[in-house]
Amino acid sequence: MKVLIAVDDSQFSQEALNFVGRCPWPDASEFRVLNVNEVDRGILMELKAEHPVTLKEFEEKVYGDASNLIATRVAYLKEKLPGKTIEGRTELGDPREAILKTVEEWQPRVLVMGSHGRTGIKKFLLGSVAEQVLLRAGCAVVIVKGERDQENTDFRVLIPIEDRSCIDPLVDFLSEFPIKQASHCKVVHIVTPVLVNSLMSFLPAPLTEEIARDRWRKGEEITGAFVERIRGSWNEANIEPVVVEGDTKLEILDIIEKWTPHVVLLGSHKKKGIAALGSVSSAIVAHSPCTTAVIPIPADRA
Repeated sequence: MKVLIAVDDSQFSQEALNFVGRCPWPDASEFRVLNVNEVDRGILMELKAEHPVTLKEFEEKVYGDASNLIATRVAYLKEKLPGKTIEGRTELGDPREAILKTVEEWQPRVLVMGSHGRTGIKKFLLGSVAEQVLLRAGCAVVIVKGERDQENTDFRVLIPIEDRSCIDPLVDFLSEFPIKQASHCKVVHIVTPVLVNSLMSFLPAPLTEEIARDRWRKGEEITGAFVERIRGSWNEANIEPVVVEGDTKLEILDIIEKWTPHVVLLGSHKKKGIAALGSVSSAIVAHSPCTTAVIPIPADRA
């Protein structure tokens, strides 16, 4: 398994490395630690006001600092994962494009990132970079948020299931990704309510009630099918299928707030355009306080 870790010099990236260092990866796993720095010409102009410095000299300074950072990060990961193949890369340029280019060329199974970063951290992961990476990366993306107590015996994992197309990709991911086995796992499907102000309000009440019951039954079938698929792997876990009616994003975030899982795993159909800005995966990553893994659902399945 190939694992790409995008880092900077923040504590958030250190937490992402801690997360990677705790996982029991397969022996053949390969790791690449990537640091991308965008040369800030505003800072360059400020430096020029005090000291004569060329763009080349400034870039060399930025690259040198980044190389030292990568060496430290790689050394830390080698200590945590002895015997594993671990390499570091430093690049200058747009973080979003450099990360996506590396994903396209190196083809990792998983991309791991911290929840924030430095210099434009607001755009590094909570803004345009995060949005584009989640939308365009052709691999699973794990956004690490903080370090909740993962040594606790009650390790909770939340898995929202949108439809049947999500089952196989999520099961495949769980079979490959060495996440700590959950002691308690909730598999959740959110049923879209039959809105009274929709076109269905023109239908007879018995028909709308039947539609609502059918949606609920399908939710139970989807969660039940997924639970059966993973029960063999997590035979010691309490795996609970849950069906709830309401708005998908709001209900999932409400469960996260009340149940406080350690990790959330969810599939993404990679919707484009305006729809992507309000997608479930983007909302969960932006607002959830826990680590989230977003697994792409292939277009043929979707």
